[in-house]
Amino acid sequence: MKCILNLRQDKHGDGEPARFKWDPTGRFLCTCGANRRVHVWTRAGEEVCEISLRGSGRCLEIAWDFEGEVVAILQERHPEVVMYNVHTDEQFIVDIGDGLK
Repeated sequence: MKCILNLRQDKHGDGEPARFKWDPTGRFLCTCGANRRVHVWTRAGEEVCEISLRGSGRCLEIAWDFEGEVVAILQERHPEVVMYNVHTDEQFIVDIGDGLK
């Protein structure tokens, strides 16, 4: 079996294991670790982007849209969902208020 990606500790920080989710097409992998940095990787292991989450809570969920273009990251005790488009390299913030308290 060929290793295509090594999720190193220096990218995800000490503590809890990194969360990860492949996009539905299998082209991109999104990861987030204890350091609250989101990484998007290609299937070949090339880093597409790194996003630092603004809140202090851990990453709760990573979800991709149906076409594998936009990934959303939900953070514990933080009123914003970060969204990233892998094709346009654009970041969006969705304010969900204080519904997570």
